[in-house]
Amino acid sequence: MKKGQASIEFVIIVFIVILFVFTTTKPLLENAKGLTEDIATITRANNETKKLGNTVMEISMLGAGSKKTIELNVPKNAVVHCYQDRNIGFTVELQVPPYPEDCNNGICDKNIITAKSFNGTSPVDCNSELVNIRGQRTIEVKKIEGTQNISIK
Repeated sequence: MKKGQASIEFVIIVFIVILFVFTTTKPLLENAKGLTEDIATITRANNETKKLGNTVMEISMLGAGSKKTIELNVPKNAVVHCYQDRNIGFTVELQVPPYPEDCNNGICDKNIITAKSFNGTSPVDCNSELVNIRGQRTIEVKKIEGTQNISIK
Protein backbone atom coordinates (compact mmCIF):
# COMPACT_ATOMS: atom_id res chain seq x y z
CA MET A 1 0.00 0.00 0.00
CA LYS A 2 1.37 3.39 -0.96
CA LYS A 3 1.42 6.37 1.39
CA GLY A 4 -0.83 8.39 -0.93
CA GLN A 5 -3.46 5.66 -1.04
CA ALA A 6 -3.48 5.33 2.77
CA SER A 7 -3.95 9.07 3.28
CA ILE A 8 -6.79 9.20 0.71
CA GLU A 9 -8.51 6.26 2.44
CA PHE A 10 -8.08 8.03 5.80
CA VAL A 11 -9.61 11.26 4.44
CA ILE A 12 -12.54 9.32 2.95
CA ILE A 13 -13.16 7.49 6.24
CA VAL A 14 -13.01 10.75 8.21
CA PHE A 15 -15.42 12.36 5.72
CA ILE A 16 -17.87 9.44 6.04
CA VAL A 17 -17.71 9.60 9.86
CA ILE A 18 -18.29 13.38 9.86
CA LEU A 19 -21.17 13.02 7.39
CA PHE A 20 -22.75 10.29 9.53
CA VAL A 21 -22.41 12.27 12.76
CA PHE A 22 -23.77 15.45 11.17
CA THR A 23 -26.78 13.76 9.55
CA THR A 24 -27.79 11.97 12.75
CA THR A 25 -27.16 14.68 15.36
CA LYS A 26 -28.56 17.73 13.52
CA PRO A 27 -32.18 16.45 13.43
CA LEU A 28 -31.89 15.31 17.04
CA LEU A 29 -30.66 18.74 18.13
CA GLU A 30 -33.43 20.52 16.21
CA ASN A 31 -36.07 18.28 17.79
CA ALA A 32 -34.59 18.82 21.27
CA LYS A 33 -34.63 22.59 20.70
CA GLY A 34 -38.33 22.48 19.74
CA LEU A 35 -39.22 20.36 22.77
CA THR A 36 -37.30 22.74 25.04
CA GLU A 37 -39.20 25.72 23.60
CA ASP A 38 -42.53 23.92 24.15
CA ILE A 39 -41.63 23.17 27.77
CA ALA A 40 -40.56 26.79 28.32
CA THR A 41 -43.88 28.02 26.84
CA ILE A 42 -45.90 25.72 29.10
CA THR A 43 -43.89 26.83 32.13
CA ARG A 44 -44.25 30.54 31.36
CA ALA A 45 -48.00 30.20 30.68
CA ASN A 46 -48.40 28.28 33.92
CA ASN A 47 -46.48 30.95 35.86
CA GLU A 48 -48.52 33.81 34.38
CA THR A 49 -51.78 31.97 35.09
CA LYS A 50 -50.68 31.29 38.67
CA LYS A 51 -49.81 34.97 39.05
CA LEU A 52 -53.41 35.85 38.11
CA GLY A 53 -54.77 33.05 40.29
CA ASN A 54 -52.69 34.08 43.31
CA THR A 55 -53.88 37.66 42.91
CA VAL A 56 -57.51 36.47 42.82
CA MET A 57 -56.96 34.38 45.96
CA GLU A 58 -55.26 37.32 47.70
CA ILE A 59 -58.04 39.78 46.83
CA SER A 60 -60.72 37.26 47.86
CA MET A 61 -59.35 37.36 51.42
CA LEU A 62 -59.37 41.16 51.60
CA GLY A 63 -62.26 43.54 52.21
CA ALA A 64 -64.76 44.88 49.68
CA GLY A 65 -63.32 47.40 47.25
CA SER A 66 -59.80 45.97 47.49
CA LYS A 67 -57.96 45.87 44.18
CA LYS A 68 -54.60 45.00 42.72
CA THR A 69 -53.16 45.61 39.27
CA ILE A 70 -50.79 43.07 37.74
CA GLU A 71 -48.89 42.77 34.47
CA LEU A 72 -49.26 39.51 32.56
CA ASN A 73 -46.86 38.57 29.77
CA VAL A 74 -48.32 35.50 28.08
CA PRO A 75 -45.93 33.78 25.63
CA LYS A 76 -46.81 33.16 22.00
CA ASN A 77 -48.68 29.90 21.32
CA ALA A 78 -50.32 30.31 24.74
CA VAL A 79 -53.56 31.84 26.01
CA VAL A 80 -54.57 32.56 29.60
CA HIS A 81 -58.32 32.06 29.98
CA CYS A 82 -60.83 33.55 32.35
CA TYR A 83 -63.62 31.12 31.54
CA GLN A 84 -67.31 32.00 31.78
CA ASP A 85 -67.73 29.10 34.23
CA ARG A 86 -65.52 31.17 36.59
CA ASN A 87 -62.40 29.04 36.17
CA ILE A 88 -58.98 30.49 35.38
CA GLY A 89 -56.57 28.44 33.30
CA PHE A 90 -54.40 28.35 30.21
CA THR A 91 -53.95 26.53 26.91
CA VAL A 92 -50.70 26.06 25.01
CA GLU A 93 -50.37 24.89 21.41
CA LEU A 94 -47.28 22.70 21.22
CA GLN A 95 -45.07 22.84 18.14
CA VAL A 96 -43.04 19.62 18.22
CA PRO A 97 -44.26 16.04 18.70
CA PRO A 98 -44.16 13.77 20.62
CA TYR A 99 -46.76 15.44 22.81
CA PRO A 100 -47.13 14.68 26.53
CA GLU A 101 -49.97 12.35 27.56
CA ASP A 102 -51.82 15.24 29.21
CA CYS A 103 -51.94 17.21 25.95
CA ASN A 104 -54.59 16.24 23.40
CA ASN A 105 -53.28 16.57 19.83
CA GLY A 106 -50.66 19.09 20.88
CA ILE A 107 -53.01 21.33 22.92
CA CYS A 108 -52.27 21.47 26.65
CA ASP A 109 -55.15 22.79 28.77
CA LYS A 110 -54.98 23.33 32.53
CA ASN A 111 -57.23 25.05 35.06
CA ILE A 112 -55.51 26.81 37.96
CA ILE A 113 -58.46 28.40 39.79
CA THR A 114 -61.69 26.40 40.04
CA ALA A 115 -64.73 26.39 42.30
CA LYS A 116 -62.84 23.87 44.49
CA SER A 117 -60.31 26.61 45.24
CA PHE A 118 -63.11 28.50 47.02
CA ASN A 119 -64.89 25.58 48.75
CA GLY A 120 -67.49 25.05 46.04
CA THR A 121 -68.39 28.44 44.53
CA SER A 122 -65.89 30.51 42.61
CA PRO A 123 -66.35 34.26 43.15
CA VAL A 124 -64.49 35.11 39.92
CA ASP A 125 -66.47 37.32 37.52
CA CYS A 126 -64.73 37.36 34.15
CA ASN A 127 -65.03 40.47 32.01
CA SER A 128 -66.08 39.34 28.53
CA GLU A 129 -63.08 41.04 26.85
CA LEU A 130 -60.67 39.09 29.04
CA VAL A 131 -61.92 35.62 28.24
CA ASN A 132 -58.72 35.01 26.24
CA ILE A 133 -55.60 36.89 27.37
CA ARG A 134 -52.71 36.94 24.88
CA GLY A 135 -49.43 38.84 24.88
CA GLN A 136 -48.70 41.56 27.41
CA ARG A 137 -51.71 42.88 29.35
CA THR A 138 -52.35 44.93 32.46
CA ILE A 139 -55.07 43.29 34.55
CA GLU A 140 -57.02 44.78 37.46
CA VAL A 141 -58.39 42.36 40.04
CA LYS A 142 -60.99 43.95 42.32
CA LYS A 143 -63.34 42.70 45.00
CA ILE A 144 -66.79 44.05 44.15
CA GLU A 145 -68.39 46.00 46.98
CA GLY A 146 -71.41 44.42 48.63
CA THR A 147 -70.63 40.93 47.26
CA GLN A 148 -68.02 38.23 47.54
CA ASN A 149 -67.40 38.42 43.76
CA ILE A 150 -64.05 39.37 42.26
CA SER A 151 -63.93 41.35 39.01
CA ILE A 152 -61.07 40.83 36.57
CA LYS A 153 -60.66 43.67 34.03
